[in-house]
Amino acid sequence: MFQFLKNSSIPDMLRLKDNWVLNAGLCSWVFYLIFSIASAQTHSIGLKLYPTKDTLAIGRPLEVTLYVTNVPSKGNLEFPDSLTDVSPFEIIGAPTISQNNKGLKLIYLVRSFGIEPIQKLSLPVIYRLGKDTVQVWATSSPLRLKQRVLVLQDSLSYLLENQLIPITPSIDYRLFIVSIFASILFFIILFWIIKKPYLKWVKKKQLKREWILLRNQLEKAPDPAKYPGDFLLHLIRNSTPYFPKVDGIELSSLTTPELENYLPQIALADESFKPLLQQLYQLRDQVIFAGHSAVLPTSDYLLEPLLSALQAEYYRKREAIV
Repeated sequence: MFQFLKNSSIPDMLRLKDNWVLNAGLCSWVFYLIFSIASAQTHSIGLKLYPTKDTLAIGRPLEVTLYVTNVPSKGNLEFPDSLTDVSPFEIIGAPTISQNNKGLKLIYLVRSFGIEPIQKLSLPVIYRLGKDTVQVWATSSPLRLKQRVLVLQDSLSYLLENQLIPITPSIDYRLFIVSIFASILFFIILFWIIKKPYLKWVKKKQLKREWILLRNQLEKAPDPAKYPGDFLLHLIRNSTPYFPKVDGIELSSLTTPELENYLPQIALADESFKPLLQQLYQLRDQVIFAGHSAVLPTSDYLLEPLLSALQAEYYRKREAIV
């Protein structure tokens, strides 16, 4: 090389230098032409993106249509799918693709979770030719977000308040539950305390009501002068159930001999009434069973002592209530 330069003249060196510059420029022009042709073929692909509405709601599906014209005869076109990142939008499912003489038509369902008032959707389309890859974007017109909550301008004035404002205390549910259990326990204890006096009062009330009904029933006895038999039966049937039973047997079911045998065993509150009770049974046998006539001077002759004996039984039962 040095020998060549040494033996060459100045014009030859200039000629060689011009050829080197020419060759470099020619190579640069060829690469530029190839790149321009590829770019021209790529940029000739027509992409248009049209949404069906100019508004969108957060999370609601929106239908958009992608038109592709001047589809190249060579290479492959790759369109976005549900896995493509088009934030803040996302593609729902696969698009519906149709073809006509003008190009391709792809219908997408997309939705957005962005909160920007104005949003734009951009879908990438990838063109592959051999080892070369070019990505082209199709952008929609601006989409206006529907605002479900009206945002007002903050034009409020703030005042500084130094006074304490009372706050209504919230319900303490633990204290509320404890209060309920305490109330229930209080009523249980109260009932246990007043149960015995209350039941005693109820029994005495019921006993008094029975005594009043018995007394009124005996006072309605038939006239002894006209109906002595009915009078005697009325007194025995209504009064003897109130007296104590003898061996579990009511006095009304006893005959006169049986009554005389059991009479010493009968514990009456008024022992002085036993002879009159025996006489009452004897008069019943004479009038009803023997058919003898009996003259009873007045109703008070047997009724008054009977009521007095029954009242003594009432007081004894009343005192026996515990």
